[in-house]
Amino acid sequence: MPKLYRNLILASVCYLLLPNLLFFFYWFRFPIGPILVLALGFFTYRQKYELSGTSAGLGQKEWLSLILIGILWTLLAGIGNYVAQAIDFQGHNAKFFNLVEAPWPLLYEYNNKEVIYYFSFYLVPAFVMKSLGGYQNWVILVWGSIGYVLVLTWAYLLLSRSWKKVALFLLMGESGVFFNSQVFHKLGSFPQHEWPVFMGSLFEQSAWVPNQFLPTALVLSIFIYLFRNGLPLKWVVFPFVLSLTWGVFPAIGMALVILGGIWSSDRLKEFPGIVLYALPYLMLVIPIALFYQSSNGGGVSEFLLLSKGRATRIPVWAGQIFPQVIVFGLFIYWVVKDEVNKRWAWMALSAMFILSMFRVGVYNDLYSRNAIVFFLIILWCIVQEWKSLKGKYLLIILLCVDLFFSLFIVGEKLTQNELIQLEPKKEIFKHDDNATIYEYFKKYAHHQELIQYSSKEDSFYQRYLANH
Repeated sequence: MPKLYRNLILASVCYLLLPNLLFFFYWFRFPIGPILVLALGFFTYRQKYELSGTSAGLGQKEWLSLILIGILWTLLAGIGNYVAQAIDFQGHNAKFFNLVEAPWPLLYEYNNKEVIYYFSFYLVPAFVMKSLGGYQNWVILVWGSIGYVLVLTWAYLLLSRSWKKVALFLLMGESGVFFNSQVFHKLGSFPQHEWPVFMGSLFEQSAWVPNQFLPTALVLSIFIYLFRNGLPLKWVVFPFVLSLTWGVFPAIGMALVILGGIWSSDRLKEFPGIVLYALPYLMLVIPIALFYQSSNGGGVSEFLLLSKGRATRIPVWAGQIFPQVIVFGLFIYWVVKDEVNKRWAWMALSAMFILSMFRVGVYNDLYSRNAIVFFLIILWCIVQEWKSLKGKYLLIILLCVDLFFSLFIVGEKLTQNELIQLEPKKEIFKHDDNATIYEYFKKYAHHQELIQYSSKEDSFYQRYLANH
């Protein structure tokens, strides 16, 4: 394997690995926690990624550009609380600050049991801050920047080292939002919260949930590299398992698109070998699953066609999902020529459409988090074959809409930050606005969200695994 890609895979795996070491050590009782940490060490050692080959490295100017743009992306995403942020950062900050200030495992005032949540993005910087004696903003900025630089480097390499393609890859995906907000909602009163399923570009999604965007992008980047170069697909198993403590919902979509990639490239004969290779990793997956299973969650879980009030919900769903599907479908049809990529893109688009009919969580976390997965695969298939839209006037119009809205969002962040505040309504949340997760949920969240972060008293995790 070319040295550049081998090192990039190892760096991505290490980034995903470090929080897992902390999670298993602090959230599982002795001797289970140390055994799981040793297992992580063994599985890490098992990852050889050794193949011969050469590839051109990255020059100093390229590395400098990647680092500077990655840091800028980190800031624009809202990490560090310097620019206008998505409303989700109220919750992000509360979770992170609670981890910095309180002992581990983190207990929830709701019932004084462990908080059930995917904490991985916050654990390393919180651990460093604890070691330094308290909250220090530069730590989260460095940690976030490493993740965004890794994702940006993958995008740059997988898109033929073309900055134009990288920009398209990150900024496309807003035209569906445009048609929903500017056309569909003009026809009447259709509250999105009735069945929320539309999302924006990868850039916009990275600014809503960096804690889930980063692991999803890293795992799928590794898979795309293996997939495109005919390398053993089993090598994605360990990064995939590591991502489970970063965010559980994207794992569903990633499993679907990975299977879709295997099917699209006629490599189904590898599937039994991948399953056998993956079996030992159940040693890590099962404790993670038991941890999540102990949540008091449940809450909202519906299928659109069987849900109450579907007569009003179906138009809300259709008005959000159809613009996305149609826009992506047009680009796939006209731009993607490679048959394998075309099959894979259509599969991802179909999976996105089907999953949009299921709702899990108050704000439909199932779809909204998996939108990252489907957008990433679809956009990669489109953009990596990008040549010209000459004569394709409809696509040119859609692209202009995409880029206009994406650049508007970027411009909004550049003009609403700690240095420039043109519109005071655009809020920048402070890291300590809420002392604990419970305090945040009591103030702002839906009652079901407050409950689902708590742990069941009689769960298997609480009885046999929790580090009381």
